[in-house]
Amino acid sequence: MNILGITGFFHDPSAALLVDGKLVAFVEEERLVRVKHAIGTFPERSIEFCLQTARINFGDLDAIVCEHDMDVILAHDPEMMPYRQTFKSYPELRAWHREIFVSAKTRFLDFASKKCIRKAVFAPHHHTHLATAYYGSGFDEALVLSIDGRGDTQSAIIAHGVSGEIRILDEVPLPSSLGLLYAGATKFLGYMPFDGEGTVMGLAAYGTDAYREFFDELVGRNGHCFVMKPDVAFNELVDPLCKGIISPLEARFGKPREFNPDPRNGLDENIAASLQACVERAVADYLRHYIEATGIKKLCIAGGVALNSKMNGQLFRLLELEDIYAFPVSGDAGCAIGAAMWYAKEVHNQNISPISHAYFGPSVADDQILSALEKTSFTVLKPDNIAEASANLLAEHKIVGWFQGRMEGGARALGARSILSNPTSVADKDAVNVRVKFREPWRPFAPSILYERRQRYTGSLVQAPFMTVTFEVPEAMRKEIPGAMHVDNTIRVQTVKREDNPLYYEAISAFESKTGTPVLTNTSFNRKGEPIVSTAEEALAMFGATSMDALAIGPYLVTK
Repeated sequence: MNILGITGFFHDPSAALLVDGKLVAFVEEERLVRVKHAIGTFPERSIEFCLQTARINFGDLDAIVCEHDMDVILAHDPEMMPYRQTFKSYPELRAWHREIFVSAKTRFLDFASKKCIRKAVFAPHHHTHLATAYYGSGFDEALVLSIDGRGDTQSAIIAHGVSGEIRILDEVPLPSSLGLLYAGATKFLGYMPFDGEGTVMGLAAYGTDAYREFFDELVGRNGHCFVMKPDVAFNELVDPLCKGIISPLEARFGKPREFNPDPRNGLDENIAASLQACVERAVADYLRHYIEATGIKKLCIAGGVALNSKMNGQLFRLLELEDIYAFPVSGDAGCAIGAAMWYAKEVHNQNISPISHAYFGPSVADDQILSALEKTSFTVLKPDNIAEASANLLAEHKIVGWFQGRMEGGARALGARSILSNPTSVADKDAVNVRVKFREPWRPFAPSILYERRQRYTGSLVQAPFMTVTFEVPEAMRKEIPGAMHVDNTIRVQTVKREDNPLYYEAISAFESKTGTPVLTNTSFNRKGEPIVSTAEEALAMFGATSMDALAIGPYLVTK
């Protein structure tokens, strides 16, 4: 059975193909159209990639599944505050809102009809997140949390996953939304909402929880569940439909900031830290109730808020979890995978294969790489062992681009489209920020660590293959990897197994044999504001336009 899942009407469109319960292809449209987040773009190129990968056509699809229930949104939103008041005051906003979702529904159904796909189905948004988290984990029993800005009518759903079934325990209705609060704060601090939240999370490490009382007033409790007034999450900072509704952040801290390359001014980093701590407390309180009620101490998590690796690490520690699985494509792009999973399980009761890696995107054949290289003036070598040759350069504190195999999905580079550096040096980290990524020098990177050595650097035996959970580095190891640590001594780690990425594992192993450190600093192969590179030509163009020292692309080592 071939099931195509898509997300494709708002931000981060993507497509995924599930064949007999197994994910065989996934890619975000932004990687193919070269526009970050590809807002408003239908994922036609992503769909084409998925079909080509499986060597099938539209007539071979049993269903196409979209990760929003448009009719539910259209029925619910006009009655939800503060939309109800703005729609009453500004009738044109109500008409605009209706047009957005009617148009999205029509486009989806028209596409399915035009391509003669047998079934076109709308999936409940949070159920697609739950599917990725639980089925992706491979756990038999766990608590499963979907939490983001908004789904159809909820901001979060918690469920009990057991023996392949997902049983809903509770829902957090809109307008209470930790995700939208965080997005609004991201905009307030001078960054793009639904994009710059990771930067705000990084900024939080430089501040203190100085405004705890203020944020605790914004995010209250109804028993164990977080609750908010409508204007806390729905306001002009993040939603043009909320015309005239001012965020409480503006009332307390003044006008929204312009972008500042160094926002550490004694105020803004404390706003970020207080926001981060508030979200961590709210989610921990919510989960603690269900852990105590069920006795289950494994957690699967997805949704945009689950991209907050610092929060995930805190949940692991504060709740004394036995294990945690945070899906690698937790944002809405990953809902394409979840939509296909949800349909396969709910409608056809198929078993879904777990997801232990994220390498489901396009690859580039060696002859295509060579063809691209022949159009450049770079020096090209073909070493006997590309992993060892790259490790030699990294040991010499060179910056190496790494373009190998099938592209990973999600916001984190995981050793397929990566920029690598030596973790023993803060100077190397600074060089990547300033000379290659062209972004703020205070922003941190993450380490890739051999799976067998993970406890030495994380203090835990939990596997964390997706850079979606942070751990505090044991004090004895902090001097060894300062270039991969954050200022608060935490790391957003990727544990690398040989079977998941043999060549990347070999590169880290070769680096360990030369330096004694089984760790590489790893960041995504892109410049600030750009999608991760997808083609050999894009990788070579970025290599030529930056101060990267070398590029390991397929079997070739490229220098200038």
